[in-house]
Amino acid sequence: MKNKIIISIFTAIIVIMAIFTITNDATISYTERRRLSSFPDNFDSDFYEEVDDYLIDHFYLRDEFLKLHSFVSTYLFQNKDIDGVYKEGNYLFMMDKKIDEESFKHFIDLHNEIIEKFFKDSAVYMIPVPLKNHYIDSTLDYDYEEIIKNLEGLNAQIIDIYDDLSLDSYYYSDLHWRQEKLDEVVDSFFEITGLMRNDIAYDYQSYSPFYGSYYSYYGGLSSYDELIYMDSPYFDDISIYSMDSGGEIEVYDTSALGSIDSYSVFLDGPSSYIRIENTKANNGQKLIVFRDSYASSFIPLLISSFSQIEVIDLRYYSSSLLDDLNLDEDVTVLFLYGAQIMNSSYSLR
Repeated sequence: MKNKIIISIFTAIIVIMAIFTITNDATISYTERRRLSSFPDNFDSDFYEEVDDYLIDHFYLRDEFLKLHSFVSTYLFQNKDIDGVYKEGNYLFMMDKKIDEESFKHFIDLHNEIIEKFFKDSAVYMIPVPLKNHYIDSTLDYDYEEIIKNLEGLNAQIIDIYDDLSLDSYYYSDLHWRQEKLDEVVDSFFEITGLMRNDIAYDYQSYSPFYGSYYSYYGGLSSYDELIYMDSPYFDDISIYSMDSGGEIEVYDTSALGSIDSYSVFLDGPSSYIRIENTKANNGQKLIVFRDSYASSFIPLLISSFSQIEVIDLRYYSSSLLDDLNLDEDVTVLFLYGAQIMNSSYSLR
């Protein structure tokens, strides 16, 4: 009788887990930062393999087991990091121990060539974005001062924004800065460039939970974020052309919220080239930004002050093709890059 009870309980557990597994219709795992397999539509040669992938991805309590793995690794075995990501308080940080001087040389040579060929008579500025690691007492990362030192050969005026930011200017679970914390960075940009500024009112829109790019490393044991983006009726008449989409995009792509990378809400995420036209700005100011993903949330705060902003990402658009863009020489040029890209710049072409 006792064995029958045990068998019945075990069978019931298996059935319940199977039901929850089969009925789990999630399409994204934020704990693993990836899309989950879907149940196959067709009975073909890959059917059983695809069913196997589906059952593994949707296994009941899968996320809880991943959290347990992270907990054991962090608290039981006292590992300082998980695959290079470490935790201090509510914040996650990616270790970046050493400056790669050759990478900085590549970065400087590439951008100096662009300046020499296209912008010899233009005002050129550089905003180096600190790591959020630079705002904690860490022995695991290089110092911010090393970034400034290694940029000395760049033929651009450095806009040092270190004091304009703090740790709470960054997301808990992501490398990026928070758009709503960039007021002082915008102030520094206009103060140093001397350009005319047109301030507008913003509506602060909120989305939560935002799972940043580091969230998956700790299997859901870290804090998620609230993502705030600063919208405005002013943007209704702004025209933005994206080379990647081949058409118009919005300042904020709200369809990206809830995706694997909700940060792509800003200017439609990674893009090789976009051109922003603002007919309401009659000051004739034009800006060209060479950038990485930090600029996606910064550029919307500049739109009201420029009649045109061109945005180029050299990870996706080769500098050898810049002639094709017919770039205007009567512009202000801004290089805006995070420390991660400068210290690993070989993706820039």
